[in-house]
Amino acid sequence: MRIVETTSLSDPLFPAWLDLYEQSFPPAERVLVSTFVRALAAPEAPLPHTLLAGVEGDGGLVGLADFQVFPQQRVAYLWYLAVAPEKRGSGLGTRIYQAILARLSAEVHALLLEVEIPSLAHGPAERQLAERRIAFYRRLGAQVLEGIHYLQSVGPHQAPVTMHLMVHPQGIFSPEQAYTAAREICGDLVARTGPLAYG
Repeated sequence: MRIVETTSLSDPLFPAWLDLYEQSFPPAERVLVSTFVRALAAPEAPLPHTLLAGVEGDGGLVGLADFQVFPQQRVAYLWYLAVAPEKRGSGLGTRIYQAILARLSAEVHALLLEVEIPSLAHGPAERQLAERRIAFYRRLGAQVLEGIHYLQSVGPHQAPVTMHLMVHPQGIFSPEQAYTAAREICGDLVARTGPLAYG
């Protein structure tokens, strides 16, 4: 698999990227597709997000990621990462995640990401999937930021969803620093509820 950036509406991978995006995330967790279209349709402005595509030798798209760097807070946010259903469990998600970390400059001190809370899942299958996602990110070096209440908001078309916020420090990055960065980026969607810790 090779990993390339999608930077244009004319990119032949972009329709498949959108298809996998819509198939991989529930409606409550998806920004509108027009968000990506508008971003790629404005070539005069730098893209606020980096859209990555995992591509097999035959040119087929097998994975995607969307992340954004916030220089002032010295963090990056991983908004979306997905692998095609038939390729899950083959290590492609790990390779995409590691490619994101490799693209972060030394000025970025942590990668933040959202994951579902297992105890809030609708049924055993969704609970197990949420637990597997957390275990996946933990194996790669991320930790749950405890002591907060975090709401994921993808826009006014969906109600906010209570999620875990995970943090992958790049060097020394304390829970307090992670909370401060998340508050500066997300505002009142992040609230402190107790002692801050990684768990």
